[in-house]
Amino acid sequence: MSQFSQVVLASQVVNATISGTVSNTPPLTHGVIIVNVSARTGGSITPSIEGYDPASASWYTILTGTAMSTVSQQVLQVGPNFAATANASVNTMLPPTWRVTLTSASANLTASVGANLAP
Repeated sequence: MSQFSQVVLASQVVNATISGTVSNTPPLTHGVIIVNVSARTGGSITPSIEGYDPASASWYTILTGTAMSTVSQQVLQVGPNFAATANASVNTMLPPTWRVTLTSASANLTASVGANLAP
């Protein structure tokens, strides 16, 4: 099984809600998404993985992680072979277009998001 690594959001100061979008080419159904908070002076972020519905031109939530309010790392897993675990993993495929959103709660921190993807 071929694996691909991708930067979803490069390291940046987060002080508002931001999203990084990924289009899977070729179709990749498994993802391990790593959210890294490397510096923090206040607030928190909550990461979520969202899929795109082309029929309604809207985003839907696949998985929401836990709030991050310290310098730390959080790993979120999406794929048909992962056991469902609250706020950590979900047993479903990544859709062709998906994104990671970092929802800010008065955040003032530096964060990045990377992904390891596989068919």
